[in-house]
Amino acid sequence: MTDSFIQDLSRLLGAAYVTADEKTLAALTNTAVKPAALCRPGSNEEVAAVVRMAGAQRIPVVPCGGWTAMHFGGAAREGALALSLLR
Repeated sequence: MTDSFIQDLSRLLGAAYVTADEKTLAALTNTAVKPAALCRPGSNEEVAAVVRMAGAQRIPVVPCGGWTAMHFGGAAREGALALSLLR
């Protein structure tokens, strides 16, 4: 994932809703594999735009819910974009 992709996401969603900070990302998972970035779209339209942008760059997208770790689905893979559904 490139810095320009992160910048494009920040322009779309607002800088407060996109992070590639390693400490923040490390806190989101209990596995050694961390997503490359986290975004928090605020509408269906923003979700669709993020998925289109990621697809155009062939970046995998992993939807994320409540971060409770009560299930084992949706594990991030290296280089993936975590898409939070909480906002």
